[in-house]
Amino acid sequence: MATKFEHLLILSAILMGILSFKQANNKETFTTNEGDLNITLLGHASLLLQFNGKNIYIDPCKAFTKEATPLKADAIIITHSHFDHFDAKEIERLSTKNTIIVAPEQYSNIKPAIILKNGQKKIILGINVEAVPAYNIKHKTDNGTLFHPKGEGNGYVLTIGNKKFYVAGDTEDVPEMANLKEIDVAFIPLNLPYTMDINMFDSTVKIINPKIVYPYHYKGSDLNALKSKLETYKKIDVRIRNIY
Repeated sequence: MATKFEHLLILSAILMGILSFKQANNKETFTTNEGDLNITLLGHASLLLQFNGKNIYIDPCKAFTKEATPLKADAIIITHSHFDHFDAKEIERLSTKNTIIVAPEQYSNIKPAIILKNGQKKIILGINVEAVPAYNIKHKTDNGTLFHPKGEGNGYVLTIGNKKFYVAGDTEDVPEMANLKEIDVAFIPLNLPYTMDINMFDSTVKIINPKIVYPYHYKGSDLNALKSKLETYKKIDVRIRNIY
C-alpha cells in the first residue's frame, strides 16, 4: 500500500520527467475594456499574467519560470502547498520588496502574504481576486487520504476589466463550481490521480460553461480522449496547447 509520501515521490518523478520537455511558453492575448491581458502558459500549472504593465505569476515553479527572467513579480498567487505549485525558492527569486503574495489560509505564516480563504476576495493591482474551493472528493492515496483536502487550497476567479478568468488549481468537479457564472476563460487540470479524469473534466466544462477552456496540468493524460469530446461542447472554444 503506497503512503502519501510515496505518492509525493511519484509526483516528484513525474515533474523531473517534465523537465526534459522543451518549454513552450504559449502566450495568449485577451482584450478587456481596461486594456489587453497577456497570459503565458509557462508549463504545467505555472502561468504569467501581464496587465497594465504588471507581472502576476500563478504557481511559479522553477521548472517553467526560468525563461520568464528578468520579469520580476508584482504579485504572486499560490493555489496550494504541493511543490509543483509552491516553490519557495522560485518565489524568492521572482520577488522584490514590493511583491504582493496571495495565498490560502495554510500559508498564514508567510509574511506579508494576503491570506484568502475559500469565498473571500480582494482587489490586487486593480484585479478582483476571488478564492474559490479546489479539492478532491474521489481521488485518494492508498491509505485513504485525499490528495487535496477541502479548504486547504484555492482556485481563483480573476475579474480583469469586463472579463472573468478562472484558474482552477488542483481540483475535481466539486459542487461549488455551479456557483461560477459568466466565466470567459478557464484553466482546468486534467491529471490522474491528483486532479480530474476525463469525465470530471468534461463535467466541469459543462457546469461552468466558459467561452474558452485551456486544459493545463495534464502531464500523462490522454488528450485524444479529450479531443473526442470537443464536438459536444458546441460554442465552447477548447484550446489545447503544448505546455510540456
